[in-house]
Amino acid sequence: MAPKYRFHFDSGDERQDASESAFFSQQLEHIRPQIFNVLYPELKGRLFVPLTTDPVHPGAETYTYRVYNQVGKAEFASDYATDAPRVDIYGSESSVKIRGIRDAYGYSIQEARAAMMARMPLSASKAKAARDAIETKIDDIIFNGKSDLGLTGLLGISSVVTYTTPVGDAGTKTFGTKTPDEVLADLFGIVAGIVTGSSEVESPDTLLLPGTSFLDIATRRLGDGSDTTILKHFLAVNGRVTTVLSSPKLETAGTASSKRMMAYRRSPDKIALIMPQEFEQFPPEQRGMEVLTQCHARTGGVVCYYPKSVSYGDYI
Repeated sequence: MAPKYRFHFDSGDERQDASESAFFSQQLEHIRPQIFNVLYPELKGRLFVPLTTDPVHPGAETYTYRVYNQVGKAEFASDYATDAPRVDIYGSESSVKIRGIRDAYGYSIQEARAAMMARMPLSASKAKAARDAIETKIDDIIFNGKSDLGLTGLLGISSVVTYTTPVGDAGTKTFGTKTPDEVLADLFGIVAGIVTGSSEVESPDTLLLPGTSFLDIATRRLGDGSDTTILKHFLAVNGRVTTVLSSPKLETAGTASSKRMMAYRRSPDKIALIMPQEFEQFPPEQRGMEVLTQCHARTGGVVCYYPKSVSYGDYI
């Protein structure tokens, strides 16, 4: 059961104080679960990056992960008197800082009294706004990170595979000026760069595009009277990517603020969001003529365990 909080409003009438305190407590307890039912379809970051499967304690200041590789190989035995070839593993360790995000919302005593007089519940809009503000900040970190705080975003991972977008017959690299075949060559190309570059160890299953580029390939037909769009054809024949998603965050994410496409495997084994503490609310406290509720979350941004499972292609 949620704890009961009692607030004393100095009005000189103890019975009124008690009723107001009870009203505030009941209203805040009712508001708290409401905000967890709010959906944020416009915030796509959590759709693009899965949460880490590793439990991270809310008190952690850093998140450390290790990536291991193996060296050596077996050989045919021709001389049993000599030592067998050695195999071993080696690992690299990386750490990311975990940062707190906070805001607050409050209701004045007069708001509570007005609600009591009208026999109406307090509006949950302030609490929802507080939740929305923190989720919006997390969404921005998922995409762009926060370099001055040591947080990496989905669009700023180091040492990834780079797909060099070729110039089309029209003299530019952008999808809008390319033929359907040239666009398909780019889509297949960014996928092939990961697959061949890793000797088929890595295989992307997701492609991200700027919203305008997605709309283009989702509506433009292959030509020659075909009813099949570029997107539908790509999904049908590429054999690896099963999901194509879009976001306006990719419109200027590339070099020199160009459009960027991104291919990767959307798996917490490859890339993950570090969230030691999801959105939480602390017990409300009275400050002057207002009852304030502090809100908080903690994140370590996006971690990519295998950068070669990711590829960027700019100027599309």
